[in-house]
Amino acid sequence: MRNLKKAFIFALMLTMSYQGNSQTFGIKGGLNFANMTVKDFVGNFDTKMLTRLNLGLTTEFGADKKLSFETGAFLSMKGAKQNYGTGEGSYKITYLDIPLMAKLKFNTEGVKFYGKFGPYLGIGLGGQMYDNGAGTKIQWGTSETGSAEYLKKMDYGINIGTGVEFGVVDMGLTYGMGLANISGMGDDTKIFNRVLSLSVGYKFGKNKATK
Repeated sequence: MRNLKKAFIFALMLTMSYQGNSQTFGIKGGLNFANMTVKDFVGNFDTKMLTRLNLGLTTEFGADKKLSFETGAFLSMKGAKQNYGTGEGSYKITYLDIPLMAKLKFNTEGVKFYGKFGPYLGIGLGGQMYDNGAGTKIQWGTSETGSAEYLKKMDYGINIGTGVEFGVVDMGLTYGMGLANISGMGDDTKIFNRVLSLSVGYKFGKNKATK
């Protein structure tokens, strides 16, 4: 994780120094179709998707180029649910996600299609674990007794996405694959975030006119 953080910081500094012809700012929000991969020494748990929300601010460097760089800060709601023999449980967690993605655009008759790829860092802000409707506040750290409400605060992973731009409107689909084991149970349990995000954005400012 330390090497990934260093690479992320280096890429962010490189992006900030990128001298593209334009820089745009915007707001973006939509739906998260969130799930988790959960497994222990026995095998994988059968988890189900939760529909949640995402909302954030974006900035794009070199926005009028075929290759640009996009970053921002998002409130991203993640989690999953699970049915088991005695009822139903779920995690509902809110993160501050900071993505950094290279964005390749293809202009077709005024409409821009794009693909994008890059890492993200996530910081846990809070959440609840539910067991048959009863909620327990998420605790950040590692449990000495294997309590399921304990999770690690830091998340990181890879985003891959595609979308289309109509002028100042951006519609996109992004899949975030968590690479960090966020389980804080202190045993063999491993938990990874998996999120499919559908979002609509609006570019509300720029420092130079785009072509």
